[in-house]
Amino acid sequence: MKLSEVPQGLRVRIKAVNIEGELRERVLGLGFVPGCEITVGTSAPLGNPRMYIVGGKMITLRDSEANMIEVEPVGVCTLEETAEGEAYVVESIWRGRNFLVRMRKMGIRPGVVLKVLSKHPHITVETTEGIKIFLKHGEARKIIVSRRERHWQ
Repeated sequence: MKLSEVPQGLRVRIKAVNIEGELRERVLGLGFVPGCEITVGTSAPLGNPRMYIVGGKMITLRDSEANMIEVEPVGVCTLEETAEGEAYVVESIWRGRNFLVRMRKMGIRPGVVLKVLSKHPHITVETTEGIKIFLKHGEARKIIVSRRERHWQ
């Protein structure tokens, strides 16, 4: 996943910095080094640049720079990356207001617990109220979840 694609508020770990030359030295000097954990902050009013919290400092990067930094989520994943039979808590939903509204109408919103029933051909989840929801894989990529520690009840 590219750093520019990560939703606001999530914590990620840098896997690789795919930048060359002088710009690479600048980005590494700011603290964007492989293995470092950062938190994605807010964006400027038009979406670019974006703020990141790196080692306790607030740093801004343009999307063109953030596109060249590969990251992985820390403690969270997309609904598509989950395991069948496990329960997860929805942390955030991203990629557009219409998608967010549609998910809320189906009962998927931050804080809701979902159990993954099946992943093929679609992602099938069940809420604690017993409602089964079928999602396309592309939709499941837009839902960020964390593992639920307690067993499904």
